[in-house]
Amino acid sequence: MSATSYHPPSFRERLYRNRWHVLKNTLLLAFASIAIFIPFWMVLVNSAKPIGEANQLGIGLPQEWALIENYTTVLEEGTMGRGFINSVIVVVPSIIGIVLFGSMAAWVFARTQSPRISFLYYLSIAGILIPPAVVASVRVLRTFEELGPQIQLILFYMGVYTSFAIFLVTGFVKTIPIELEEAARIDGAGPFMIFFRIILPMLKPIIITAAFIMLLFMWNDFFYAFFFVGGAGNRTLVLGLFSFISGFFQQIRWNLVFASVVIVSLPLIFVFALAQRWIVSGLLGATVDK
Repeated sequence: MSATSYHPPSFRERLYRNRWHVLKNTLLLAFASIAIFIPFWMVLVNSAKPIGEANQLGIGLPQEWALIENYTTVLEEGTMGRGFINSVIVVVPSIIGIVLFGSMAAWVFARTQSPRISFLYYLSIAGILIPPAVVASVRVLRTFEELGPQIQLILFYMGVYTSFAIFLVTGFVKTIPIELEEAARIDGAGPFMIFFRIILPMLKPIIITAAFIMLLFMWNDFFYAFFFVGGAGNRTLVLGLFSFISGFFQQIRWNLVFASVVIVSLPLIFVFALAQRWIVSGLLGATVDK
């Protein structure tokens, strides 16, 4: 036997741990309710009120419901349909490019052990800490002016956010057994076949996680899109929301503002509800240190 024998916790110790566990969960639930549920409820309930009630910014149910009128006004006057299409046109190709090229680079960084590759890895993820030079990027991308502002914004997003995708995916690649790749090479598979047939399917959780995080960044982006997207026909959903709210000269119509926020947030909520299992597993897998 060892010098220190194991003693099971006493009833009082177990009771203390259970009480602390319940208290901790209660505090976390209370904090989540204050930080998340109450603001969300405030936005949701005020989007169904007439302008007089909504301007009071309360959290009570509406005395007079104006749900259909508010959302109909926002969809018709706020050009939300066109803004949604423009956002999809910009965000979806950007995410595909970021995930594809970021995963390829992460695979190389994770499998190659050399000082030069390590230097390139740290150089590539430096974009997470260094803010992009927006003015310089605008001037550089003017060379692609004939391609249109949406293509310019896609290229800018890919340049800005690929470093974050590389950072997330590299740690996940290191959890994949290298023996799978060695067996494929023995069977005559080349680098592209190994990546697309073996590596890429196994990266599904972290790819979905990275794609959702990129979706959050780009779907809600106003600052970068403001510089690249010009005319009203090319405005993204967030830019259309800003233009719609800016039209309230005399009084802010909070009922329409909250209805617009709900419409902008619905696609993100829908995507998260579908992919939350892979998002969580991807985040857990990405915690492996490089």
